[in-house]
Amino acid sequence: MREKASLLFLLKIFKLPLNLLLLSVTAKYYGISLEKDIWLLALATVTTLDLALWGPINETFRAKFIMVKEEISLKRALYFTQSLLFYFVVFSLLIVLYILFFPRHLGTIIAPTYDLNQLKILSKMLYIVAPFLLLNQLIQVGNSILNAFNVFFVPEISSFFSTIINIILIVLLSDKVGIYALPVSNYVSSLFLMVFILYFFKKHKIFLFTNIWNFKFDGFLLFFNFALPFFVPYFFGQVNTFVEKILATNLYTGAVSIIDLSNRIPNLFYGIVVSIVSTILLPILTKLFISKDKLTFNTEFKNMYHLGFLIILFINSIVLGSGTTIISLLYDKGSILESDLYKIYQLSVLYSISLFGVFTYLVFGISLVASKSSRFYASIGVLAQILVIVLNVIFVRIIGIYIFPISVFLSHLFSGYILYKKYPFRDDLNLNLVKLFTILLIIFL
Repeated sequence: MREKASLLFLLKIFKLPLNLLLLSVTAKYYGISLEKDIWLLALATVTTLDLALWGPINETFRAKFIMVKEEISLKRALYFTQSLLFYFVVFSLLIVLYILFFPRHLGTIIAPTYDLNQLKILSKMLYIVAPFLLLNQLIQVGNSILNAFNVFFVPEISSFFSTIINIILIVLLSDKVGIYALPVSNYVSSLFLMVFILYFFKKHKIFLFTNIWNFKFDGFLLFFNFALPFFVPYFFGQVNTFVEKILATNLYTGAVSIIDLSNRIPNLFYGIVVSIVSTILLPILTKLFISKDKLTFNTEFKNMYHLGFLIILFINSIVLGSGTTIISLLYDKGSILESDLYKIYQLSVLYSISLFGVFTYLVFGISLVASKSSRFYASIGVLAQILVIVLNVIFVRIIGIYIFPISVFLSHLFSGYILYKKYPFRDDLNLNLVKLFTILLIIFL
């Protein structure tokens, strides 16, 4: 597993300069503005609805698919997946139609302080990005199926080329269509990834698309029931996203853009950790738990935890040591005020530190999903999201915009500790936490 994780890490590092260039180009053409805020609000709305509906199934799909594949047969696992895909499309289309017919109603919910002209622009953007909900869901399922067949690198290969296309489209279209160049580039990159997924389906002989399609409700119900405990925490997670956007919108114009730019650099690096851990760790731990191989289960978990922790240390050392230079290089294009640039740096540092709490919560949560303790993980997920919302609402007037990364860190670190106490083989797990936090302290100093 370590070799696959290292290769995946190298692929992501190789792609990193392109992502940074895309971030810089976006900041150059759109900066901190009302239009940028509206684009972020519209995209966050569609993404939030997508996660609220299908996030729990996406998170648990690989584990259940592997269980059916190992315990029954591959043919049966694909048969159930056909049913899942069909009802994904049906229900997603209904949500897309709702957004297309009632964008103004949705706009007043996510931006209650906007005037009529601002709501008109937001409604138009919602209308444009609504179909992305369906497209994104098909991509998620396709990637999860490939992961179950130990094909982990498709998103990295395709996104390398799609990022180049994104940059070219923004440069060519920004003067002609303005902010709408961003949704155009988003759709193009998603379609590009879909083509790659279908190609690798054919290459690895994954016969999902057969002449006889399963239109029954059994497969959808199978995956839905397995993911059921996660719907409540995902619901509160999306409520948290909405509350954050509303609170930020009420602070001042541009606050949503500042939070987005601040979070981009640490999240760009952290996305490496998340994709490696969720892509590789869950399928392997699930198989080991089914086979009752406790020793290898702990070994693989420990290796991945250490790898993730060290990558986050690397992220923090970069942001703490060179953050102002990176912020200036990426964002100082004449369209952002000096005071806002410094605020972006401060928030970037806080978001980088918060990754320790988020990672701890994520990795122990994955171990519980793999060991069939999904309900406990889900209940703690609810606690984490409620804590974030409560801290944000109470302290936003006191601390201001800085409360958002602080609340994420505190709530997820606390929740991660509770998950650690429920780890299936905790008595035989030695993570050397004292050594890891000593290294962390040295880097901070």
